[in-house]
Amino acid sequence: MLGRALLLLLVCCSKQDTPAPVFHPRYGAIMIDVGRRFELAGKAASANRFELAAFEVGEIQESFEQELPNAELPKEGPSQALPAMAKGFLETNAVELVKAAKAKDARAFTDAFARAAAACNTCHQSSGHGYVEIPSALGQAVPSVTPP
Repeated sequence: MLGRALLLLLVCCSKQDTPAPVFHPRYGAIMIDVGRRFELAGKAASANRFELAAFEVGEIQESFEQELPNAELPKEGPSQALPAMAKGFLETNAVELVKAAKAKDARAFTDAFARAAAACNTCHQSSGHGYVEIPSALGQAVPSVTPP
């Protein structure tokens, strides 16, 4: 009798058929890390520390490749366009930043940085987060907190 009770308990309590919960990181949390890395890349480039800038933009690239496609989209604001905009950033802006940093080309990095900031701001505007402004100049805080 005890054996049957144990067997019944094991079968009933078994989690073999229960799928494991799937964790999706929050989009905003990933963007906070991207913003920090973008700021550091700009500061590094302005100090001619292009190896550090290349590392930081490479990490941004990885976030766009590996984390954002699996992230939970924001619940506030229109977020349907975010995946396509993120893909566009990855395929153009991230590539330009990496190329300029690896070439240690200050002018090309400054220009790519400004274009990337503009792309970020366009995305923030379209998703209802326009108050998160990304400065286009190297070395400034991300996001910008200075009055317009």
